Amino acid sequence: MEKSVQEYADALYIKALHDAREKHKEETTEAAKQMAQRGLSQSFSGIAFGKTIEIDAALVGSQMKARLVSFQEAFEHAGAKPSQDELQEIWKAAEDVYESGIQQMGNSIRERAHRAGSPHAFGADNVRSNAFGADNVRSTAAHYHDDVLGDWNVWRRRVALGAPRQQSFSATEVAALKELPKKDDLLTDLNLLATFAWANRRNLHRPGQF
Repeated sequence: MEKSVQEYADALYIKALHDAREKHKEETTEAAKQMAQRGLSQSFSGIAFGKTIEIDAALVGSQMKARLVSFQEAFEHAGAKPSQDELQEIWKAAEDVYESGIQQMGNSIRERAHRAGSPHAFGADNVRSNAFGADNVRSTAAHYHDDVLGDWNVWRRRVALGAPRQQSFSATEVAALKELPKKDDLLTDLNLLATFAWANRRNLHRPGQF
């Protein structure tokens, strides 16, 4: 993939990631207030636990969607169409975001459950502890994954019907990362995601050709 397209897509994704996390923070705060009003703030079980999973799963879905859209917008702005290899690379990037988000949210849920004294908080040496949280988020976030996969498939088929790739745009059109809010934290997330992708490259599902 051309460097200018990749960099522009990354810049778009970083901005979208910031917006998604701000929304997640607001929703989490509002949910905590509602649970407190209902006397459920300390239980971290039942309704409160389900709401936490729902909000976290929505964030994972938003991040995955943002990763796909960032590439779509970058190619559209360039007046170019991705090759089939690039489309596979883009899907891999979206799945990396999904898997990384599942693990991060699972870890966060276990930590919050432990602090709240939830019966869901297992010991660190318990095998169930490693899967708890992540499995709950994964099952709730599955439909977000399927929606993004559907969007990717539509894009892939639309590209196959179009003309050959055109000339890319100048690298000077890439958005300046220094102008993005909390750029250091978000760039760190991208670096961590790259490390995660490398470590899990052979374990992630790759969709078949249609």
